[in-house]
Amino acid sequence: MTRVGRRGPTIKELVCDALARRDSLIVPGHTDSLRLIHGASDGLAGHYVDRLGERLLVSSKTSLDPEMVESLIVLSGISTVYARRLIRDVRKTRPVEVVPERIAGAPAPSRFPIRENGMTFLASFEEGYSVGIFLDQRRTREQIVRGTFCRRGGASSGIDERPPLVLNTFAYTGSFSVAAAKSGARVTTLDLSRQYLDWGRENFLRNGLDPENHDWIYGDVFDWLPRLAKRGRSYDLVIVDPPTFSASKRSGAFAVERDYGRLARLALRLVAPGGMLLACCNAARLSASRFSQVLATSLEQEGRRCVRERLESQPPEYPVSTAEPAYLKVWWGLVA
Repeated sequence: MTRVGRRGPTIKELVCDALARRDSLIVPGHTDSLRLIHGASDGLAGHYVDRLGERLLVSSKTSLDPEMVESLIVLSGISTVYARRLIRDVRKTRPVEVVPERIAGAPAPSRFPIRENGMTFLASFEEGYSVGIFLDQRRTREQIVRGTFCRRGGASSGIDERPPLVLNTFAYTGSFSVAAAKSGARVTTLDLSRQYLDWGRENFLRNGLDPENHDWIYGDVFDWLPRLAKRGRSYDLVIVDPPTFSASKRSGAFAVERDYGRLARLALRLVAPGGMLLACCNAARLSASRFSQVLATSLEQEGRRCVRERLESQPPEYPVSTAEPAYLKVWWGLVA
């Protein structure tokens, strides 16, 4: 007797399963933005879907699947969909080539609010490849806003009651800065783009935070870290989350695989004793073990000691599989 083979899941079934796996992460009024489909790990190779409030962004390596888009609209209840092609090297493209295109629903405003971990951030489909926030750092922002890095105490404990001091480098639109400020810290936000610093100030205002109560530095991280160290500055938390590659006229080219050790050494000079370094890397070619070794070597070279450390990867809505290996590395180190 011939056995009839079992058919594979349909596109609609795959979309339905992916949305169901993330349903518990969407909390009205608290979190409405996260990765909904993560490529082959969700059975939809080459397609990645982010929910940004009441809008969807579909990023694809191949031609867009109309059935998938239709299934997304029906099953999510979200009618506005933007799409873009994934490009291996964004540096070689013009902004117009990477701006998402609306394929369904009403046009999005130039900037629109989204919610994550009880915070509000402004996103945009008009600013090129990035939309204003990296959703794969959702869990990191959650830990920051909870004050994971804070040293608690009072007069009797010998710990002063001043607000914790945080330095956020390569800050982009300041989402880490918002989380730190919401936890009660005084934050210094450093980025090479005035536009993104202004965007960061808007994010502060959206969260009921006065940006004038915090510090904003426009400039090159590799220029400013030595300056701050020379001035005797130290922080309870120093955040380094650099792009995989960047270039500036002053400090030249930076490549994560080659230069992260140099960056970590400069950052460690600003971590107060008993403070924390939060070091992030999204370069898939730099393995987690190699990344940890780079940080260990940097600590040794600076004469610092790590009392406690934790290495995390991307949150569960970015499931890891053979076809979609882990790429994000988030290292928390308590430094003596």
